[in-house]
Amino acid sequence: MVAPQRCCQAAELALKMGQVEEAIALCRHVLAHQGGYLRAHLLLAQACLELGQAGGPSRLWEEARERFRLVTTVDPECAEAWSGLGIIALAQGDPEAAVRALGRAWENAPESEEVREAL
Repeated sequence: MVAPQRCCQAAELALKMGQVEEAIALCRHVLAHQGGYLRAHLLLAQACLELGQAGGPSRLWEEARERFRLVTTVDPECAEAWSGLGIIALAQGDPEAAVRALGRAWENAPESEEVREAL
């Protein structure tokens, strides 16, 4: 197996290039061998969110939410995961949850471009 760090780097690059399905496949590969690899969960959540926002099936929103929650449970300071939870909450009509999640993202990374975009 290729090192999980390399797979995650490739998944991150695939996401940036709009190759979301490729990113999902890479993350799933990592998680099949190392289920606790947190970066792979985060990237997979981001990819599912991206496909969900593009009109993908509702199960993608749910998978993204579950994985973002897992990440925040293990790493409560992960601004990217809080931001993702906020975006999902807002899209699904829960502004209170969105404010809470985006507030946590801002607390943990006020300088983050991703957090600023979500706000």
